[in-house]
This record gives sequence, C-alpha cells and structure tokens, in this order.
Amino acid sequence: SVRSWIERNSDGSKPVTWHSGRISMRLIEEPRLGLGWARRRSVLEARGAIIALIDDDVVLGGTWAEGLFGAFGNPGVALVSGRVTALWESGSPPSWFQSSHEWVVSLFDLGEFDQVLPHPRGVGANFAFRRGVPESIGNFLGEMDRSGDRLSGGGESEFFDRARQARLIGAYAAGMRVDHWIPEVRLTRSYFCRIAFEYGVARLR
Repeated sequence: SVRSWIERNSDGSKPVTWHSGRISMRLIEEPRLGLGWARRRSVLEARGAIIALIDDDVVLGGTWAEGLFGAFGNPGVALVSGRVTALWESGSPPSWFQSSHEWVVSLFDLGEFDQVLPHPRGVGANFAFRRGVPESIGNFLGEMDRSGDRLSGGGESEFFDRARQARLIGAYAAGMRVDHWIPEVRLTRSYFCRIAFEYGVARLR
C-alpha cells in the first residue's frame, strides 16, 4: 500500500517515494500555504478507496487500523471519526479546562464503544472517509483552514456540514484511537480566545 504525506508549502521540487518493508510513502509538494490546501491535495493524490487524515502531532494506538477498517466494514458508513484523547505536556489539563473546551485542542471521545452517527461529526486530528464522499459533496475548501500564523480553522467541520446535508452516514470508531499532543502553550486563555475568534471568522467566510 502507499501512504501519501503532503508537505505544506514545501521548498522541495519533486514528489519523493520511500519504501520501507511493506509500506511505501510519497512526499508531495503543495505550493500553496495552508492546511486546507494540503487536505485538498491529499484527496486529489490519494489512490485508495479510503482516505484517512491525521494530525502530525498524534500517536497512533495499536488498534488504529483495525478500528478504521472495522468501521468501514459497514457498507452504509461513508465517514469515520476516530477517538482522540489528550497527551498533556503538563501531565494534566488546567483547572479551568472543561469538556466544552475539547474542540479547541481537537479532542473527540465518545467512549469505549463504536457507534453509528446518523449525523456525522468529528475533529480533523483523526478522521476518514470513502473516496466517493468528496466526489459527491466536494473537496475541502483550501482557503478556510490554518495558514502560517493564522489559527483559523473549521475546514473539517464545514466538510462534515456538507456530509450531513447530503444525509451521509458516519461512525465513531473507539479502536481508531490516537493520543494528541497538547503543549502548554495551547492551554492559555489568550490562545483559546484567539483560536475561538479566528474560527468564528473562518466560519463566516
């Protein structure tokens, strides 16, 4: 199988392919700066029937692939959201942190059991979809997500919005788990205020 890594605004000039054991990986340059453009390019470059997207600061659990393919074993499921738990740099969240804040640091935990989601939802740190999904509802919006120092986001939320409007069925896969690294710098009130403001601006565009 071939995994693709999209380098955002890389200074490289050519796609590179690595081979290690049973895994091949392609490094593909995306000249436009921003997460949204990298996601769009991922969809265009992907060769498999299932496209899975994760953040570069997550650690995959041992049952990640099993959970992913198990959820897609249901032919009616179009999108799958994996479990995202925290790997706190400080060892624990600040005292003021509440469950309503989890979206800011891309956490998503619906418990230990798989479930069908008639109204798909999830976070960008760990989700997947069938190739036919962007073919039917459209690709990611390149200009919407984070770019450089800009913290605007919500590209995956907008993608899920369109999936719900199209009445696609999602699933939550508990076994498709990743631990998401949360540095202390992302646990300040100023960071939360900034990301919430820029997220709102992006959603209004």
